[in-house]
Amino acid sequence: MKKVFIFFVVLFAASFFFTGCKPSMTPERVVDKYLTLVSNHEYTEAANYCTEETAQILLVLASMSEDEEPAGEKHENIKCDIDGDKASCTYNVAGSEATEVINLIKVDDEWKIHMEK
Repeated sequence: MKKVFIFFVVLFAASFFFTGCKPSMTPERVVDKYLTLVSNHEYTEAANYCTEETAQILLVLASMSEDEEPAGEKHENIKCDIDGDKASCTYNVAGSEATEVINLIKVDDEWKIHMEK
């Protein structure tokens, strides 16, 4: 009986450990991933972090910049203000003091980049 109890304790601890290790996709993480992918011209992958409307805009922009070399820009100081299902994030391109703004909304409980036409 003692072995069964220990088995269940270990099983519970292992399941808690493995499910608790998944990093949550905060607005900051979504913006970071999105900007990195766009900077490297990985538009199809970047579209996964966007709303459907924004993904369409992104893919049109991608087709216009096919011949350009990826900028590989680094970004920093990502800070987001969350208001319910909306977030507004600011960031800087490394080496620049100009602050950029990017908006997100929650879609099916996931944060997505959202640009309006």
